[in-house]
Amino acid sequence: MLEPSKDYLSNSFRFEIIDKKSRKIIGFAGLENINYIDRNSDLNIFLIPQFDNSELYTESLNLLIKYGFEEFNLHRLRISIPDIKKDWISYVKKIGIKHILIYLKDIDIKNFFQNNKDRCYHCKKELFIRIKQIAANNNIKYIIDGSTIDDTNDYRPGLKALKDLGINSPLKDISFTKQEIRKLSKKIGLETWNNPSYACLASRFPYGTKITKNRLNLIEKAENVLISLGIKQFRVRFHSEIARIEVKKNDFLIILNNSEIIVKKFKEIGFKYITLDIEGFRSGSMNEVLNLPNITE
Repeated sequence: MLEPSKDYLSNSFRFEIIDKKSRKIIGFAGLENINYIDRNSDLNIFLIPQFDNSELYTESLNLLIKYGFEEFNLHRLRISIPDIKKDWISYVKKIGIKHILIYLKDIDIKNFFQNNKDRCYHCKKELFIRIKQIAANNNIKYIIDGSTIDDTNDYRPGLKALKDLGINSPLKDISFTKQEIRKLSKKIGLETWNNPSYACLASRFPYGTKITKNRLNLIEKAENVLISLGIKQFRVRFHSEIARIEVKKNDFLIILNNSEIIVKKFKEIGFKYITLDIEGFRSGSMNEVLNLPNITE
């Protein structure tokens, strides 16, 4: 069943999905980007993996549609079911590691939308506060983080949050680089050894540029175009009307050979100008304009 969440926004309304027997939260559903003039809204539904099935989706969807039509007098509703990455979920199950999925909405984090230079500090701190609460509830003594020594060579305000909360980063402490971790992972047969690096979609925006739900969706749709072309490592950076594509240099030909379809799709999404960054993919490229010392303490 659906129960209202405590989080309210002027253009959003979110529900917690509650299991009737255990009374535990098993997911979230909500109306987002509500347009009170045109009477339309986006529908979002998320279920934690162990409850992820079509019957629950259908039940939640029907209740949400009924609420949107009857309570908000909406005329058009757009469904958007998140594309949850399930490869890592199946992997940790395969190797016998218990996992707990934390639902951490960006809108819950103070100072996220303002996108100041310390945005990552607030996100990382909120995340590990939640993790510490879960650890305490499950009698877990130690909490560790996967940062590496490479992270100390860039602007990483999130590292300060870890220090403030007393979280250890053993890979960083023994000076392991990302490349060394990949080599060792391959050597011991981990399937994840060559997975591309991921980063929060908020990292696609220049500091000071306001982040909105619509803009995040725009970036996600644009990057899905690149995924459909088979590109593994990429970023689509947001510069108002301009999309700046970063891919590895050996993928430049894929971009150029598919330039017409990329331009068509990106313009349909909402960009007016589409560019290829000839410097190529690089993690943290938005930090290049900061000219700030590394923040690791």
